[in-house]
Amino acid sequence: DGSGTNGESPPMIDNCWFVVNYAERYGAGIFNDGRMGGDASMYISNCNFFDNSSRVLGGAIFNDGENGKASPTVSNTVFEKNGAQIGAAIRNLGINGEASGIYTKCRFIGHKASSDGGAIANDGAYGMTNPVFINCLFAKNRADGRGGVIINSTHPNGGQSRSEFHFCTLADNEATNGEAIYYSYANFEAHNSIIWGGSGIQIIDVGIADPPTVENTIIQDGYLLAPSAIDQNPLFVDPATCDFRLQLCSPAIDV
Repeated sequence: DGSGTNGESPPMIDNCWFVVNYAERYGAGIFNDGRMGGDASMYISNCNFFDNSSRVLGGAIFNDGENGKASPTVSNTVFEKNGAQIGAAIRNLGINGEASGIYTKCRFIGHKASSDGGAIANDGAYGMTNPVFINCLFAKNRADGRGGVIINSTHPNGGQSRSEFHFCTLADNEATNGEAIYYSYANFEAHNSIIWGGSGIQIIDVGIADPPTVENTIIQDGYLLAPSAIDQNPLFVDPATCDFRLQLCSPAIDV
């Protein structure tokens, strides 16, 4: 519990393993608590979160910024096979506060959400959840409900939830609605990224806040609100074994 309730708690966690932990409600690996005007914007690097599960929210990490702030900086960290009802790897709750964060060179592999957010679930109702992902891989995650990789949502009357993907690969993810991304009164950005795999619709939007920003990005079957998206097979080396490197002839090289 990295608690910053009513204060500040920005711990630094480096080179640690969080394995086979269980939480009855929130954050089986870490409950990052920035409620009630606090700040729990921790630093996490070179860590592994494996096979943790929460019965409700955030199988690996729950960032609670309700009326406060819980926006971690995470780098070179692997999240694998964690599970929860909502946000199998990470749940960001920014109601009347902020739960965003920056994630660099992270891997999100093989998660399962029994409801929404196969890897990430963001709720920015009357607040803000704007996580940024840089050079990250999201592969073989599943949500039985919405958002195989990520769900962004806010309240129709206020709030902001806008995830950004820069040089990221979202591949072979599954969901009943939105194989990769589902957003409701929210939005996303994709820059120099790949969104590919699965047999369903990659991106589903409900109650669009603003048009998405999509640049130099491959999206399977395209996306109506992003006419510049490229619909060409990125030619991964061997997706069956999670080798999502690009073949030399890939159209994603130098896009």
